[in-house]
Amino acid sequence: MTKLSAIGAAILLAIAMQPANAASKCDDDLQDFWRKMMEQGSFSQMSGARIADVTRRTTRAYDACQAGDTFSVHGLWDEIARQSEGNAKKQ
Repeated sequence: MTKLSAIGAAILLAIAMQPANAASKCDDDLQDFWRKMMEQGSFSQMSGARIADVTRRTTRAYDACQAGDTFSVHGLWDEIARQSEGNAKKQ
């Protein structure tokens, strides 16, 4: 009985740790995204409305990542960065 309890506790611990690891990954990915945006200098040439749009979309992607959605957050953040870069060049 104790062996079974120990196995059960180990499984519960593994399940409980998974979201923490996922949250950490989301945090790291978000920091990488903003670091990349700053290095590109995209913000200096964007309108306030465009910056607000990028911020909203990035927040939605972060929330989805935290919720465990299976889509590629990197793909979405890369697309946001590409669009921001393109819009900055047009202005």
